[in-house]
Amino acid sequence: MLSACDDRDGQHFLAAIDSNGKLTYRIPVPHRAHDIVMLSAQRAMYIGRRPAPVAYVVDIDAGALVRTLHSPAGRHFYGHGALAADGLLYTSENAFEDRRGMIAVWDTNDDFRRLGEFDSGGVGPHDMAFLSDGKTLVVANGGIETHPDSQREKLNIPTMQPSLVYLDCANGQTIERYFPDDHLMSLRHLAVTAEDRVIIGVQYEGDESAIVPLLLTHRGEDRLQSALAGPAVWRSHRNYIASVAASHDGRYAMLTAPRGGLASMWNLSTLEQEGQWRIRDVAGISSTPDGEIKLSNGYGQLFSVRAEPGSSALHRDGNFAERWDNHLLLV
Repeated sequence: MLSACDDRDGQHFLAAIDSNGKLTYRIPVPHRAHDIVMLSAQRAMYIGRRPAPVAYVVDIDAGALVRTLHSPAGRHFYGHGALAADGLLYTSENAFEDRRGMIAVWDTNDDFRRLGEFDSGGVGPHDMAFLSDGKTLVVANGGIETHPDSQREKLNIPTMQPSLVYLDCANGQTIERYFPDDHLMSLRHLAVTAEDRVIIGVQYEGDESAIVPLLLTHRGEDRLQSALAGPAVWRSHRNYIASVAASHDGRYAMLTAPRGGLASMWNLSTLEQEGQWRIRDVAGISSTPDGEIKLSNGYGQLFSVRAEPGSSALHRDGNFAERWDNHLLLV
């Protein structure tokens, strides 16, 4: 499992844990990383958290940093990327002087040469993934304008416009664009099932007491579909979803809500919640082919649950000194 992490003094690291629960490397870096993309069986890219202008390429077998990518002037990374079968890497970026979201294209077969960029179809592009055709890229545009001079301050909350956008990577054109019912529902993280159902986690930027659906899905409908739950369920998630994952069989969506201190499981057929586990500051999540869901939190703990009907047991898999960051990738 791969994750970014911090130590107790706030130093940033790139880390890996083997199947025996042993920390195999911990590489110090100057910028905090966010999500991870596998580039090959031996190499992974840890992408900088906004407004970081860097992404780190690591040889996971050697536990060594082998390359640091830099975004060009006027750009910074948004922490996420997706690798196409032809070796082209797509990263979400902020063209902060132009107030535009961009998708940059890098050729991993040619020393990470930057080939160009195209519009993300919105502001604040964050997570992204390919559909099964290998050509259509689905992007969660958070809708929030930021600028490095203002650090992580959100500059346009009254007028923000989040969206889910499908892009044709062959030409960078927008295929479809969908908006949530409430413009304060920032769309940040997503996952895609083998059947191309897109699962989207919401971070609500309005009043803390508001009740809004924090899980949306989409697969060909004319609008985004909202999960079904009563006010108490949504309130328990505290209006903030940090990560999403689909179970390997595509039957369940898994959410983490660090502010609410819980992880939840949702049936994708009924769009209803079927399980909930209390884990303080839980954020990282990843699914395994055998139906397990791996979870990490900001207190150095690792957990696992089963994505199956009636699943209730939460297993603690490890305790570490590191504070695990927002995302967890199972290799």
